[in-house]
Amino acid sequence: MTSTDASDGYYDVDYTWEKAVAGRNTIRKTTMVLPEGSTLTYEYLSTSSLHDADASRVTRVKVATTAVADSCVLRIF
Repeated sequence: MTSTDASDGYYDVDYTWEKAVAGRNTIRKTTMVLPEGSTLTYEYLSTSSLHDADASRVTRVKVATTAVADSCVLRIF
């Protein structure tokens, strides 16, 4: 059950998904729209020898153009 006003105790959250085109065959979340209208964007990047896109691992979460979370993965070589 979803509602747009939460008067019934429920909130409506919308998601957007995409098919991963490299690495693992997965479907991954790309955006989440919160009840008040904020949009979170999930980024899957393969830079600086990271293979987050190939692994469908979230690298960064943004609200509008501001990064609010970056992944930090401990890699032991």
